[in-house]
Amino acid sequence: MSNKFKQNLFAAAAVTLWGSAIPVTKMIGASVSPFGMSAVKCLVAAVLLGAAALSALVALRSRRVFQKLEEV
Repeated sequence: MSNKFKQNLFAAAAVTLWGSAIPVTKMIGASVSPFGMSAVKCLVAAVLLGAAALSALVALRSRRVFQKLEEV
C-alpha cells in the first residue's frame, strides 16, 4: 500500500468517525448522563491516539534500524 493511499484511508476514517459522533450522541443521550458520555468520548480518543502514537513509534524505530544498517 502506498503512503498516499494510507493517508486517504486514514482521512476517510477520521471523517466517518467525526460525522457519526452527532447521531450516536443523540441516540444514547437519553440513557447516558453527560458525564458518562464525556468519559466514553475521552476513553475512545485516548485509545485511538495511543494506537497512533505506538504506530508512529514503531515506524520511527524501524527507520532508525534501517538507517544504521545502511551506514555499515
